[in-house]
Amino acid sequence: MKTIFILLDSWREDEIDKMDFVKSLKSKSRYGQVESLLGYGGHLETIFSGKEIEEHGFWFNIMKSENSKLKWLSKFNVKSKLVKKFFSYLNISKMLLRREDYLLRLYNFNFKDLKYLDFSKKRLTCLEDNLFRELEKEKKRFWYFNYPFSYDGKKKINWVKYSDKKVMELLKKNLERNYDFYFVHLLGLDKVGHSYGVGEERVKKLKEIDLLIKNIFKEDYNLIIVGDHGMYDVKETIDVKIDDGLMFLDSTVARFWFLKSKEKVKKKLEKLGMKVLEKEDYEKYKVRMKDDRYGELIGICRKGSMIFPNSYNDDISKGMHGYLDENPGFLIYNSEGEDKIKFKDFYLVLKEFLLNRKISN
Repeated sequence: MKTIFILLDSWREDEIDKMDFVKSLKSKSRYGQVESLLGYGGHLETIFSGKEIEEHGFWFNIMKSENSKLKWLSKFNVKSKLVKKFFSYLNISKMLLRREDYLLRLYNFNFKDLKYLDFSKKRLTCLEDNLFRELEKEKKRFWYFNYPFSYDGKKKINWVKYSDKKVMELLKKNLERNYDFYFVHLLGLDKVGHSYGVGEERVKKLKEIDLLIKNIFKEDYNLIIVGDHGMYDVKETIDVKIDDGLMFLDSTVARFWFLKSKEKVKKKLEKLGMKVLEKEDYEKYKVRMKDDRYGELIGICRKGSMIFPNSYNDDISKGMHGYLDENPGFLIYNSEGEDKIKFKDFYLVLKEFLLNRKISN
């Protein structure tokens, strides 16, 4: 039996009612809310390893590094965005040629800081030591897509020009082939959420994706649909101006290193309405890292706000994620169990479907 795992970026638990076909599967499915991870990364690593963020070590896309591969860009400390875009896309071209993961635009970064900063992940998740290696040992074949690459399990990595429709057509084509497991990461809903918020345009995209899923579905498939995080309307922006140490601004997270006065920075962030992570937060969200590569001090926006300017966005987004305690949804067809699940539990679900390793609910 074929198993299909669709990671529907930013899909919220309460949005299934906007998807007629997916909603019709609820009576035969386990459905509910995923216990959200903290931050922007680590979802795929957690799903396919069964480990928490603090165990596999991948949290944010950018980290502090003494041996940064981006160090060469720090020599070009230019202020012209046009020139920075040239170097940014030059770097993306190099990453495409090397088939590296997480192709990020760098032109909103402070280039002088890149001697200290680097990408935290470079290999595709399906090439790491995780469930995919277990599938190979059991002679199980898989097909994998995570923007911008597809991988057929034979060391052939292909670049794919992205649209939800194009990726689902590619999935449907490969469903005719002899693969046991299919993974696709759909980004369109997230993009619409950032551009338009959670209103009418997002509902249109949900209905479009609903039809794309209906078009590939068969009763004898194991189908898993999972949202990686939520999406919330942006109601205010926060201008983080702190001249102390090294600062990196994600869209909703401010991270700091080399601080002279950690307490002063903490008070400034709290005055801006941000939540500064304390010891109990690192413990609760399982992000007790072995070192400070992701930040000595970390502040997070409250829902409905975003940092602007930041290191990623050209404009203020209408919708945003990356908050504490979001509400991503999940649906596991032909399955029973509680309406709550953790991201690491999908590893066990997949082992049961693909390797016949029976697990309890």
